[in-house]
Amino acid sequence: MSQIVQRRFAKYAFSGDAGLRFGGRWNSPGHPVVYTAQSLALSALEILVHLDSEKVLRNFVAIPVTFQEKFIARVDGTKLPRTWRAYPATKFTRLLGDAWIAETKSAAFLVPSAVILPKTIFFSILLTRISTSS
Repeated sequence: MSQIVQRRFAKYAFSGDAGLRFGGRWNSPGHPVVYTAQSLALSALEILVHLDSEKVLRNFVAIPVTFQEKFIARVDGTKLPRTWRAYPATKFTRLLGDAWIAETKSAAFLVPSAVILPKTIFFSILLTRISTSS
């Protein structure tokens, strides 16, 4: 798995701050999560669909991510509405991700990628922010 971030933000890549501030397809603002992808290629594609030029990618770095399968929860793709890939993201997918965050039963949530046709094996993976406070 991997995540691609702007080089200047690399030290904050796993802080969850972007999810906290802006939200995303699978979380509402106020929920600190980190978006990663199953492969470096999918990470790049997830970035490219939001950029005006691929030249901007020179300012990004790729960060590998590994963890054990037992820490992954999976979304049941058969229960997603037909509009789940809509842009901007639907409230349904955000609430689904918010519910996963609130459960705190797993460190990662395997969800289908909205930029690849849903019948493929490519997934995005959300990671919960790990608190270091006591």
